[in-house]
Amino acid sequence: IPHTAMELLSDYSRQEGGLSGVDYPEPFATLALALARSARRELRIFSPRLDHEVFDNTAMADAMSALARGSRYSSVRILVTDTQPPGAFVRREGSRWEVVGIGTRR
Repeated sequence: IPHTAMELLSDYSRQEGGLSGVDYPEPFATLALALARSARRELRIFSPRLDHEVFDNTAMADAMSALARGSRYSSVRILVTDTQPPGAFVRREGSRWEVVGIGTRR
């Protein structure tokens, strides 16, 4: 199989047409939920922190749970860069990190 070179474009100023942002927390939270609900095989979230305004709700937890339980081939992967309180949703459990309380914290 021949090798295919891949490149991750990190300087978006070179991207044709520019890059438009989305207001936060709305409509970002609504769009994130729609994407989570429409995922069929995998969901990947990369966030400095799992922000309460977007991820700490029952609808998002239900969408992630439905995807994860939908097939043995489905997956939900969350990469968080800041695990320090206040408001961190992750905790160390032995050699693993666990997501805690999404959709259940009050």
